[in-house]
Amino acid sequence: MTTPSERLAAAKAKPRKHADVEILLDSGASDERDALQAKLESLQAAAAADPRLASEDPEIAETESELEALLTSAADDIAIIRVIALPGRVWSDIESRSPVRVDAPGDMHFGYNTQAAALKALPVASGWLVDGEVVPLTADEWVDLFDTISGTEAALLESAVWELNVANPQVAIADAKKASAARLN
Repeated sequence: MTTPSERLAAAKAKPRKHADVEILLDSGASDERDALQAKLESLQAAAAADPRLASEDPEIAETESELEALLTSAADDIAIIRVIALPGRVWSDIESRSPVRVDAPGDMHFGYNTQAAALKALPVASGWLVDGEVVPLTADEWVDLFDTISGTEAALLESAVWELNVANPQVAIADAKKASAARLN
């Protein structure tokens, strides 16, 4: 049987769990994409309605080319943020500095502002993934990032923090208890 020190050392040696969240640094590409797509659909509808335009329409080809170029450049705007699970005492400190919002049922349930906690945790244990390496962002860069990304992407980052530091450990404990109880029966 292993000692508590041996068990702690083995647990400490394991890499922390992480989640990679893809975000789009959309500098207006989605609006431009929508406009080009609408223009293309309009041109195609006009060509379908008028047999004289059925032959190759240069404006359709040009719009298709513009749309393809835009989508190709948008692929370069994808970034990956690696969110890493925090040590328990760091997460507990963040929770304690995130007061409950009385109008948020989730906060009332957990006893802290879950969104504020996630936003405080991201700069501590996350960064931009570049060629397999995590590059930390400055406080100003985090502000800029959240000013740039969509609400959906912000929610994905917040969810990753919460899952790694709250939900997944709770599930792991419950599963381990079930396995232990089954083994004893």
